[in-house]
Amino acid sequence: MLLPERAQAQAPVPADDEFDQPGWDDHMSQPEALRATDPAELTVTIATQGDGQAVADLGALALSKGTTPHVPFASLAEAIDNHGGRLRLPYGHGHCLTARIGTNVVGMLYAVPPIRWLEAQPATQRTHLTQALIEIELLAVSEPHRNHGAGTALLRAAEQFARRAGTQLALAKIEAGAFPTMRWYRRRGYTIAAQGEPVLFRTRFGFNSCDDGSDGYQLAVKTLQPSATVRRRAKGADSCLVVEQATQPAASEVSMTPPGLPAPSADIHAATETTSSSQGREP
Repeated sequence: MLLPERAQAQAPVPADDEFDQPGWDDHMSQPEALRATDPAELTVTIATQGDGQAVADLGALALSKGTTPHVPFASLAEAIDNHGGRLRLPYGHGHCLTARIGTNVVGMLYAVPPIRWLEAQPATQRTHLTQALIEIELLAVSEPHRNHGAGTALLRAAEQFARRAGTQLALAKIEAGAFPTMRWYRRRGYTIAAQGEPVLFRTRFGFNSCDDGSDGYQLAVKTLQPSATVRRRAKGADSCLVVEQATQPAASEVSMTPPGLPAPSADIHAATETTSSSQGREP
């Protein structure tokens, strides 16, 4: 299964939409804020009506280095201005978080269910799989406010509230070869998949997988549930990342092994890639 290209932000659909599932706003009310390293200045909240242009400007900044935007920023800005930071999608909701110093928006994060991955699933399962994965689609901090914890605070807030909603995995697509960005995510608990390397995980419907879509990106993967770990299994030139439950019996672990790949051993740990000693820089 391919992880989709970045899902396009859409205006909310009617309230009787059959995919109206519990979302982050069941766990994070509008006034609630997660404070970053300097609680006197920086707060992270769901975007509010009127934040659209600031969010769009930061989103464009995140994709300014020769990348063709997948997110229609004008539509995203309009949707946020009209409806706030929780946006109804064909399956589930997209959520836009903002980092603020005072009233100024200095950072943003936009997270969505992987729409095209969901569309590849059986129709009867899609509503139940909506919160299996969350994709960090955009994460940006304005230049003057980088390296002060805003990006980390946004990421932690997104993970925290996705975890409360029952989401299993957080994913981010990183441009291949963007080593500073990879280090930044790795230092925050993510495992970096090789290009084309699949990520295997269980859902309530059984075994499933996703990958980077072979579009010049790599996946950063982090489990959001404390009982799970991400492990790499390899045999020869083939490898995959597998999300495993700590309480899962050995026989069940072996049954998860895809054809041609070995079962995990005790000396395989999450985030097994060789890491650089360089500090990850704030987005």
